[in-house]
Amino acid sequence: HAAIDVIEKTDSLQVDTSKIGLWGTSYGGGHVLVAAASQNPSIRAVVSQVPALGSGAESVLATLMRTPHMTTVALAKTLLASMKWALLGIVGKTWYVPLHGLLGSAAMMQNEGDNEGYAALLPPGGGKYGHRNAASVGSVFRVLMHRPINSVASVVAPSLLIAAEHDTLCPVEQVVKAAEIIEGAELLVLPGLGHFDVYSGDALKEILSSTINFFQK
Repeated sequence: HAAIDVIEKTDSLQVDTSKIGLWGTSYGGGHVLVAAASQNPSIRAVVSQVPALGSGAESVLATLMRTPHMTTVALAKTLLASMKWALLGIVGKTWYVPLHGLLGSAAMMQNEGDNEGYAALLPPGGGKYGHRNAASVGSVFRVLMHRPINSVASVVAPSLLIAAEHDTLCPVEQVVKAAEIIEGAELLVLPGLGHFDVYSGDALKEILSSTINFFQK
C-alpha cells in the first residue's frame, strides 16, 4: 500500500498511475493479493508467484505433522528465543532467530530444502551489503497470524497465480484454492518443482514468459 501511495503522489516518477501492475513472490506474493483486495482502481493486474497464503501457524502445524520430533525441538528453541525477546524488550532491545536453517533449529524457514534453497539465491559473501540470516522474534509473531487467503475474495483485478507442485513452504493446494476464489484468475502450476526451484533455469524462463505475456494483455 505504501509503495502504491508513493507512486500515485510523486509526479516526478512519470508513471501512469491508472495502470499499476503488482508482482510479488513468496511472502510478497501474499502481500500483493492483500493490496489488490483493497480494490484500488489503479491496480490493473496482479501476478502472485508461489505465494504464502496461509498463516505461519498453519505452516508450523503442517511441519509438526510431517516431522513431529524435530519440529518439537524447533518449537522449544523458538520458545526460548521468545523469552529472551520479551526480557530484552524491557530495556528496548530485541532478539533474533535465523530466517532460514535446518530442521530442528529456531529458523522461520526450515522445511526440507529451505536452507539450501534460500542460501543458493544469495550472492557470494552475501553481496555488496552483506546478508544477515536473522529475523526479529517480533516479526515471527506477526507471520504466525498473517493469513492473506482471507483477503483474496475481494480481489477484482485480473490475476495470475503461480504455484510449484512440491512446494512445502507455500503449498500448491492453497494457491489453487485462491485461484478458484478470485473471479477469472489464471493459474500456472509448475510440475515437479519446489519453492526455491522457480528462481532459476527453465522454470524461471517459463515464469518470466508467462508473467510478461500476462502483463501485456
